[in-house]
Amino acid sequence: MVLLLGGCFSYSSVGLDAVPQGARVSADLTTRGAADNELRLGNDVMLVEGTLARRTADSLVLNVARTRNRSGSWVSWSGEEVSLAESAVATLRERKFSIVRTAIATAGVAAVIVVSLTTELLGGGGEEEPTDPRPRPNPGGQ
Repeated sequence: MVLLLGGCFSYSSVGLDAVPQGARVSADLTTRGAADNELRLGNDVMLVEGTLARRTADSLVLNVARTRNRSGSWVSWSGEEVSLAESAVATLRERKFSIVRTAIATAGVAAVIVVSLTTELLGGGGEEEPTDPRPRPNPGGQ
């Protein structure tokens, strides 16, 4: 149910100059960009996610939410401001609400609820009758 409240999002590639201020973005760094920003971002960081705070003539300033290094490990940040030269960014993606993904997720949750309710109402999920723990007499006397 939490999924439905937050909706589903996806990242789409965009040009560096096409992202509005305040947008949630993901920046894949070039190898050189990762090396140049190692002191600020950490060792082998190849991806930076955050919110675009502002743009200058040759850089993007992000409030960083998290970073991912070359081995795939994520590190959470607290919105610290980091400036990335445009030449350091290989690909920029903008996070957008996905109507299709949200509709599919909503339909899936609704289907699970309907099946659960139907099963319960038709007795498919009922309890078994308790058995008598006392031994039954043997009619044959054996």
